[in-house]
Amino acid sequence: EGRSAVLTGGPPFVVAPSAVSPSGQGASRTAPPSATARVDVQPDYQTFYLAASASNLVLHADQATAVWIPTRRLYVGADGTIRTARALGAGSVYSVASTVATPSEAELAPMGAYAMAATVDFGPAAKQGLLELRSENARLALVTRLFRAALKRLDLVDRAQARARSNGKVRFG
Repeated sequence: EGRSAVLTGGPPFVVAPSAVSPSGQGASRTAPPSATARVDVQPDYQTFYLAASASNLVLHADQATAVWIPTRRLYVGADGTIRTARALGAGSVYSVASTVATPSEAELAPMGAYAMAATVDFGPAAKQGLLELRSENARLALVTRLFRAALKRLDLVDRAQARARSNGKVRFG
């Protein structure tokens, strides 16, 4: 409906679904939403380092709950988008705490290959390959391979982080 809220008083800025009220007036410093509604909801913490200038859009996972960014105010749209007043310059750093829900089997069962692939950014080449396949079974097989490859990369990142914490030296390959 085009409503948005202006959050002030941060960082950190606490983002909650109630931040955009029906009156269109913003809330500030409200408590983050409870992550206990679903058992499969996990916290996710991300830090973004911008190598080049970017728009004023603050990237975040599913439901952002807090944002640490050097600015005086944030704008939260009714659809959950978060923006700063100005574009983010090269060298900008910000962090976001979000909650991420793992879909249940009941939620995944009706999904086809396209819907599953839409949950992860695999890149244009993988998506084009998916579009070119005519069989749903072939598309599901490709999505399965893509998810397995993504899980292997995440495992590699986890091992690299553990090794870096232990001695500061990481070898890839």
